[in-house]
Amino acid sequence: MPIKIIAIEQKRSWCNDPILKHLSIEKFKWINEETQRIGISIREALFHWIVNQKGSAYVQKKDGGKVFVFGAVRNERKYVRCIENQKWSDDLLDLPQL
Repeated sequence: MPIKIIAIEQKRSWCNDPILKHLSIEKFKWINEETQRIGISIREALFHWIVNQKGSAYVQKKDGGKVFVFGAVRNERKYVRCIENQKWSDDLLDLPQL
């Protein structure tokens, strides 16, 4: 069962580069809708869970659709980002701050 990411904690990012904005996300608040367990994970832990442990996470869009989260790497720095219609999206950045 995938977890739903519901909020982020992001350092202020004055940059317009979407990758750097995603790298500035430090924590993710999520809910396992099957168990109702709520948790907070740091970026590296969420990346490890998705990539190495084959976990699944998504962001709920305003229209009710789901956009899934995948691991990505830039200059050896690990982060997560959504993909919608086979393109990177910024749906994580639209979530409320913790």
